[in-house]
Order: sequence, then structure tokens, then C-alpha cells
Amino acid sequence: MFIVGLTGGLATGKSTVLSIFRDNNVAVIDADEVARKVLEPGTKAWKELKEYFGDEVLYPDGHKYIVMEVPLLFETGKMLTFMHKIITVVCDDHQQLERLCKRNDFSEVVAKKRISCQMPLEQKVARSHFVIDNSGDIAGTVQQTECIIKMLRRSKFTWYFRVIIMIAFMSITFGVGHIINKTINYNT
Repeated sequence: MFIVGLTGGLATGKSTVLSIFRDNNVAVIDADEVARKVLEPGTKAWKELKEYFGDEVLYPDGHKYIVMEVPLLFETGKMLTFMHKIITVVCDDHQQLERLCKRNDFSEVVAKKRISCQMPLEQKVARSHFVIDNSGDIAGTVQQTECIIKMLRRSKFTWYFRVIIMIAFMSITFGVGHIINKTINYNT
């Protein structure tokens, strides 16, 4: 399984895109809904997610991944190492400002201050594997998202990861077997 990070600026449409992934039977995690817990292996939050989703999230085509919405993915940097791919959602500057004012009942001055506290979208785009432009209609956003879903489902990374795990497991198994065999032969 691999994790795909979903990020973007305030009011660019991350939740809309996350819904499209969910509608396409992709497991999603909204980092805000997880109450901003740190999801490092071994932590309580990590164990709870593992319990909830199981060891794997398996889709009919055999590819496994989760899309995790992390609004401040680049700004905090804490989750970057866990992300196999990163998607950034963008929209036109005027749309972002208008959406934020409407959604949060902010004045234009307050909204501009909030937006300026985040990394500029251009910098996020430069560091991303995929970009979804949410400036147009919902059909365009759905089309862009579904195109990315198809690419992710064709990803060879899951097979690469499985082969590495299998080689490691076989090495350990045969290595332990070899040691046991030598020990038995030595003692007889």
C-alpha cells in the first residue's frame, strides 16, 4: 500500500477532490478529521488506522493506496516522507479569495491574510506529482481526478514494494533455516 498526499491552498477545493476519490472507492483520510494526530508507525493513531482499514486496502484491480488530505503538507513537512505521490489542488486567485470569504464569512482583508500565511500555490505545484485545477466546473474537476485515479491504479510501486517485502521475508526465512540447519548439523 502507498499513500498519496492531497494538498492545496485554503478554499481551493481539496474537500471536493477528496469526495471524488471517495466516490471512486478510494480509501481516503482527512487529516483534519483525524484531529491532526501524528500518524507515525507505532503511535496510537497509526494503530487505530491499521485497525480500522486492516493491513491492506485492496481494490478489485489489486492496487492499494490511500489518499490522505493534509492541507499543510508542505508547510509542516512532517508527513512528506510517507507520501509516495502528491496531488495539489489549485484554483484561480480570485476564486480562492471569494470561496474563503463566503465559506468562513471573512472580510477580504482577513481572507488575504490567511492565504498569505500559507506557502504560495506555485511552490506547492512545483513540488507535486499531479495538479488538479479546480477553477472550472465540477465535471472538469471530476475528469482530472479520475484520470489521476487511473494512473495511480496502474502504479508499479505496489508491485515493487511487494517484491522487496517478499525478498526480505525469504532472506530472513532461508537465513534462519540455514542457521538452524547448521546448528543441528553441528550438534550431531
